[in-house]
Amino acid sequence: MKILKRLLITAFICLTIGGVFLYSLINQINTPITLSTPKEIIIPKGASLNQTANILVQNHIIKSSNLFLLYTRFNKLASQ
Repeated sequence: MKILKRLLITAFICLTIGGVFLYSLINQINTPITLSTPKEIIIPKGASLNQTANILVQNHIIKSSNLFLLYTRFNKLASQ
């Protein structure tokens, strides 16, 4: 009985932590960045996806290079 109780408590804690992580990830994805003025960014020809993501982060166009990379790979845009 004690093992079952510990297992349920552990599962609850893991699900709670996972839920908080997922909520923060979704919130970060859905929060747009507002630019006060239009911005022109130059991506060098032949730049890798990682380099492109870093340029966009450095210029405050996106918040996270990792989310950008995940999105492009998930939507099969990485090879374009």
